[in-house]
This record gives sequence, structure tokens and C-alpha cells, in this order.
Amino acid sequence: MIKDFIKKHQGLYRVAKVIQNINNSEFKKLLDGYLTNAPSELSLLIHNAEYISKNSPVYLIEYGVKDVCDSGFFALLRHTIKYLPFADSLGLVPIINWGSKTFYYEKALSNKETNVFLYYFMPVSASVSLEETPYIIASQKDFDRFSSTKKISYLVNDKDVRLFGEIYKKYIKLNDEVENYIDENVHKMLLNKKVLGVHIRGTDFSQNWANHPKIVTVDEYLAKSIDIFESGEYDGIFLATDDINALNKFKNEFGGKLLFYDDVFRTENDIGPHETENDRNLHHYKLGLEVLRDAYTLANCKSLVCGLSQVSFAAQYINYALDRSFDTYAVIDHGLNSKKSFKERKAKRMFKKEK
Repeated sequence: MIKDFIKKHQGLYRVAKVIQNINNSEFKKLLDGYLTNAPSELSLLIHNAEYISKNSPVYLIEYGVKDVCDSGFFALLRHTIKYLPFADSLGLVPIINWGSKTFYYEKALSNKETNVFLYYFMPVSASVSLEETPYIIASQKDFDRFSSTKKISYLVNDKDVRLFGEIYKKYIKLNDEVENYIDENVHKMLLNKKVLGVHIRGTDFSQNWANHPKIVTVDEYLAKSIDIFESGEYDGIFLATDDINALNKFKNEFGGKLLFYDDVFRTENDIGPHETENDRNLHHYKLGLEVLRDAYTLANCKSLVCGLSQVSFAAQYINYALDRSFDTYAVIDHGLNSKKSFKERKAKRMFKKEK
């Protein structure tokens, strides 16, 4: 009866858990690290005290495994990265797992690799068996305890770029195949020239979702790009975009000075490429590879013109991780939408189907 009474009162339960583990040196060490960051509560460690052993428990950062994850590639990566400082603060071993309920899962690769994160990146920690190792699953509450930022926003500043750049440099490494592919493509595209990078997020942004950036027109991007390019400091202009119409307008304006990848899957309506199905070989894998290549190419440009987007933010923190800085960073910012769109995302319906 006493145990039942204590469990019903959260404060007493936490005190009891601390007393129960008072001689557990590993628990005390993690608790000290947790208190260093002054969180609002101790429930993560107290409720998982049974996992504290001689080996640091695993901190599992998981998306699209049990529940549908309809984030684009760099939104997914940003959501993943945000938990890594929290794992660091507690001495936990981070493991990243992206599952089959993400846009980038490829059935044709399932026999070779089930973790979509590893399609593109090296493991952030040594390989472990979750069946044999205690683990704690990352949650939004953990991020809230660590950070004063309560949610991921498109509004970022220099501090965000530095933070994500430092985390990216420490943890996120391209796997050998992808690194070789991107290095070769970036070199062929830029040829060590002084290039102005431009990123245009079109397509699905026209749906005006709540808390997403207000749409920037192609003409606005074009005007800003012309203004900067006409300074005479650039040998060419590289365009990364998901929008066929944007590409055509830039072709008409810049002609042979325009650089772009001609094997990128683009659309010309209000559906983002990541939300599509297509019969090309390894379509879903290539969607991730292509946007990753775009971000690295932008990061290697001399300057950047962009709107608010996860790709443009990634180009900034990858640039920082590469120990580089843009000569000019020109962002066209109309703020965020405040009203919800009445359009339903087709991708959510798609992911309700069994894969």
C-alpha cells in the first residue's frame, strides 16, 4: 500500500527513486551532469534509473520507426541533431535510427541496410545491439529541458548556425560512398570558381502551412541574384531548387553562366519532390542524396542567396562545419504564416499505407 501511495505522488516517487539509487555511482555521475544544465525536472534519469549500469546507456534518437515521419530530409536531420547536445550533457551514447516510415526509406536497400540514416552517414557512435544494451528513447521533453527553444523554427540566427555547425562537425560524417560522390560532384560543378549559390524552395511551400515561411516568388529570388551577380565578383551562379519553373526562369536570365545538376528530380506543382512516388531506380534514396548534394554544393559557394528553409539553414551550418564562411549571405524573409492551410498534405495519406 505504501508503494502504491508513493507512485501516485510524483514528488515522493522521485525522492524514493533517488534514495533507492543513492549508492549507484553511475547514477550519481549522470545526475551531476544533468544538474549542470539546470533542467526543470529529473524524471528522465529517475524513471530510467534501472538502466544505469557500468556502461553508459544508449540514447536512442529515432524517427519513422513506429510512427510516420513526414519531414523533408533536412528537417528530419535538424530534428535529429537537436538531441545530440542533450546526450552529450549526460554522458549518454547517442544512436540515430531512421526507419521505414520516412520519405527516404528504399525497399530495394532493405536487405542491405534497415537504418535510413546509414544510407548517407556514418554511425554517430560505435555499433551496439539494442537488444542487449539498455537504452533511453529521446523525446521532445528532453530537448525542452536542455534548450530554451521550445520548438524547431525556420527563424534562425548566428548562434543557431554555430551550435548546429559545431554539432554537425563533431557527430555527422558522410559515409564513404556518399562522401566520394558529393566531393566529385561539387568539384565538377564549381571547379574552384567564385560562384554565387542560390537556393529556391518552391513547390509545396505554396500551400502556406502554419508556422512555415511565407512564399517568396521566383522573381524576387531572381532580382536579388541579379543584383549580387552583377557586382562582377562571380564566375557563375549555382541554382539548387525543387521547382522546374524556377530553374527555367534562371536559365533564361543567366544562360551559360547558370550551373545546376541536371539529374535532380523536380516538380512544377504544389507537391514537394520528397512527397512523390516515381518509377526511377532507387527514387527515395536518390531524393535524399540529391538534396544532400545540393546543400554541400551551396556550402562550397562564395556567397548564398536564399529564403527561409531547412536546406538553406543546413548550407549555413555545413559551411560552418567546413570552416568556411559566406562572403555575402542574403536571405529573403517575409516571415512565417500564422494561419493553417486548408490543404491536406498528400504525403500523410501516402504514409498511412503499409510499406
